Amino acid sequence: LEFLGRIDQQIKLRGFRIELGEIEGVLLQHPLVKEAVVVLHKTTNDNQSLIAYVTGSSQNLSTTLKNDLKSRLPEYMIPAQIIVLEKFPLTPNGKIDRKILPAPDLEDFGLYIAPRNELEQQLANLWSEVLEIETIGIHDNFFNLGGHSLLAIKLLNILEKKFPYNLSLSSLFQNHTIAKFAANISYQSEHLHPDLLTLKSQGNAQTIFCFPGANGSGFYFQDLAVNLENHPVYSLETPGRDGKQTIPSSVENHANQLIELFNYQQTQNSYILVGYSSGSAVAFETAYQLEKQGKKVDLLVILDAGLVSRPQFLIDRKEIDWIWQLIQRTEALKGVDLGLKYADLADQPDDQSRWNLAAEYFYKHNVLPEYSSLDLLKINIQVMKKLTENYANYQPNYQIYAPIILFRAQENHDIVLQEIRAISDYDLPDWGWQAYTQNSVKIISVPGNHGRMLYEPNVKILTTQLQMMI
Repeated sequence: LEFLGRIDQQIKLRGFRIELGEIEGVLLQHPLVKEAVVVLHKTTNDNQSLIAYVTGSSQNLSTTLKNDLKSRLPEYMIPAQIIVLEKFPLTPNGKIDRKILPAPDLEDFGLYIAPRNELEQQLANLWSEVLEIETIGIHDNFFNLGGHSLLAIKLLNILEKKFPYNLSLSSLFQNHTIAKFAANISYQSEHLHPDLLTLKSQGNAQTIFCFPGANGSGFYFQDLAVNLENHPVYSLETPGRDGKQTIPSSVENHANQLIELFNYQQTQNSYILVGYSSGSAVAFETAYQLEKQGKKVDLLVILDAGLVSRPQFLIDRKEIDWIWQLIQRTEALKGVDLGLKYADLADQPDDQSRWNLAAEYFYKHNVLPEYSSLDLLKINIQVMKKLTENYANYQPNYQIYAPIILFRAQENHDIVLQEIRAISDYDLPDWGWQAYTQNSVKIISVPGNHGRMLYEPNVKILTTQLQMMI
């Protein structure tokens, strides 16, 4: 027997299941395209990206097609390169021979412009190393070259070791080319607070501030920011994730620290706050403290969470059970099997060894990509634990005036539902939020689970509903 692969050509790329034929079908709908093939290209270091091959005759056809795809497909289905051929290579049976399609070529990205100074040359060398492309011009787009979120983290990790700059993900999200990145890198270091992640700075509409969950980073708000048209979007990162600052001791302390960040980006007295998961408690407390200062919170958006009404479920745990719950929840949300068993944790001599073992498995399977090194991951696992304890211990007895929108995920794994039921007023449609606002609570159900609701294509429905309410 010879295994030829899936007939339907379904692949999995960075956690997304993608039907290659669906992308090919959209390409073939364009009047300038005669034939189309999409493949998953792998490099020597197992980096993967989608490459499309088309036949057709038109100047700048690759750019035209990519712009067309961006308006019709989610970002994760957009090919990194679209290569135009005169004709496809065929097998003896007359079918397209995918095995001998030409390798991706940098020429598809337009005119090459060499680095103009030492900084740009250093950056070009690093981009070449990470993307595994020999020659990169200063105006080539990192993400169009096959870059994605995991490679962005890898690149920033290398940059922080080589340069004395305080870099953030927003540096790369907002400056996709070497020319822009080099020009912006010093400004990022000198002017932006390290705990303020710029997801999108452009837009004339009201600024939106996001509060991440227990992992402390708003990395996963990127798709939300992209789809919130005309709104600048920032994430308020948790102090202490770099191992240099003190982790907030309580939700109240956390909110008090974050309020100081507003002065960096906003001087007006009106705010829209978005709290995800356990970050909902920090967002609520921030709204309360802002209103006490005489400022207005126009809207508090809660993403799939309630305040903790039964904290014992989270607090009364042995250390090994904290670790095990984190493993189970991560496996459920990420759709992976780490292969780590409860007995493996029990066999360790002490709790620190158990935390270290869990971190090694997380890092090995790359399920927490926002942490670019094992040491940083170990620090942030402790951040996650402390933020969860803060969340459990937060028991406010006051109301805010701002209205609340609660977005609830339609799908959730059993272990996530078990936790939500155990700690919050899950049986109430509003999960108990009405008791904390003098205004109204709007409940909206959106597709996806607790994690996937913030990613394409589910996030499009969420942001459409949110923009209608703003």
